[in-house]
Amino acid sequence: LGIYAVYVVIVIFTEYFKKKRKVTTADISKRNSVIRVDHAIHEIVKETARVVNGTARADEPPRRDSTFKRLSIAVASVVMGHDNEIFVEDPENDVDDFVVLHNTVYHGEHARSRAATLRHSIPPSHGIFSDLLHFFAPEKVTSTFGKIKAYIFWPIVTIFKLTIPKSDARWSKPLAIIHAVLGPQCLLFTTHLSLFAPIAGGPGLYAYVPIISLAIIVFILCVTSVNEEPRFYEVTYSLAGFIMSIGWIYCISTEVVEVVEMLGVVSGIDQAVLGLTIIAWANEVGDLVADTSVARQGFPRMAMAAAIGGPLFNQLIGFGLPFTIAKLKGDTVPISLSGVNVIM
Repeated sequence: LGIYAVYVVIVIFTEYFKKKRKVTTADISKRNSVIRVDHAIHEIVKETARVVNGTARADEPPRRDSTFKRLSIAVASVVMGHDNEIFVEDPENDVDDFVVLHNTVYHGEHARSRAATLRHSIPPSHGIFSDLLHFFAPEKVTSTFGKIKAYIFWPIVTIFKLTIPKSDARWSKPLAIIHAVLGPQCLLFTTHLSLFAPIAGGPGLYAYVPIISLAIIVFILCVTSVNEEPRFYEVTYSLAGFIMSIGWIYCISTEVVEVVEMLGVVSGIDQAVLGLTIIAWANEVGDLVADTSVARQGFPRMAMAAAIGGPLFNQLIGFGLPFTIAKLKGDTVPISLSGVNVIM
């Protein structure tokens, strides 16, 4: 536990001093970016108009002038009737990346985050029931194999959509009520806590959770609107989706462990060998998905830190906490150092 605490402190102080040294450079880059942005937008508009009007061939490369010498400019979203956002990336320096929105310039991590969200355009609403049907409909793909796969996995994906809130989806009041009803019960099911009785001789937690669901439903009905997205919608749904995803990962991982243990008993393979291979891989699938998702959203340094810190957290906290508790209780924890355990 002490080693992990030292590790966290070192990382925090390193980042603090690194950012402190970059303050001057970042301020200069911001001023330069704001000065260049008007010229950049002007050139983008001219280039886009030239292509739309048919004066440029499809295979003709974009014109390069002084504006394009250091900057790689990409129109991230140009939608008539909606806000136009332009992402400007400097390939030589991450500090010079910026996004233009409502005459505001976003830099650094905020720019990459904004640029990532631009790729997900939310379609206009066509009514409550139409939106629900569209939300739960199978994914639309063009290839035959993709269509077959979409329909095979549709029941599983639907269960996930019914229980896991998505912050990047359009706000839907009926869907929020569905999540309020199914989410808490599903969380108890995935964590194997449904039958846990807080009062001796009383019912399990499944009997108390409907009270929480009812309170959430009343709050949604009284505070939120059908057509207007709540103020803290993205933050609340991101947190709730994260918790429900952890619950499902825990449930699936538990089942995988049970299946692998059964295969080990049937095949006679040592459990330590199974732990080093199949169980270890299954244990890191969640981290693989999460870290990849974080990197694709424009935070590669966060993903790299999580890839290193995740296993370290499992090792130091996973061993340190139970052994510390056992030591505080005065218990002795025997460890067998023989055979495969020595290699591990």
